[in-house]
Amino acid sequence: MSVKRRQFTSQFKAKVAMEAMKGQRTIGELAGMYQVHPSRIAAWKKHLVEYSAMAFEESSVQGSDRSSPALMAQLYEQIGRLQVELSWLKKVWTGRLIGSVRRWMPAILGCRCGGSVNYWDYPPAVGIIIGFLWIRRI
Repeated sequence: MSVKRRQFTSQFKAKVAMEAMKGQRTIGELAGMYQVHPSRIAAWKKHLVEYSAMAFEESSVQGSDRSSPALMAQLYEQIGRLQVELSWLKKVWTGRLIGSVRRWMPAILGCRCGGSVNYWDYPPAVGIIIGFLWIRRI
């Protein structure tokens, strides 16, 4: 039987962290009062201290709204370039792998067929072993 983990809302975390910041009660007392582990309260307090300055930064909120379409266009362009590069690399390396397997298959399997081996005539396990051996050679 699995135990479902408790999930706390951000309002609850902020409330507990603010009480910890006030210092009127110890973290142990707050942990007992809210049924939360003291390390969680300490982590929430630390998070509140680190990111409280962001509440007063107006430029970050306004700047993100203005630069959002330009940033999105730039990111989509980069995604497109990376997809084209990935497809090209897949094509190139797949061709090299198949060529290498065809070239090395007779030597690996001990055949004397002069290199005219069809890769697909062998079971998948042989292909996996050949692929592993090919990768180890790099």
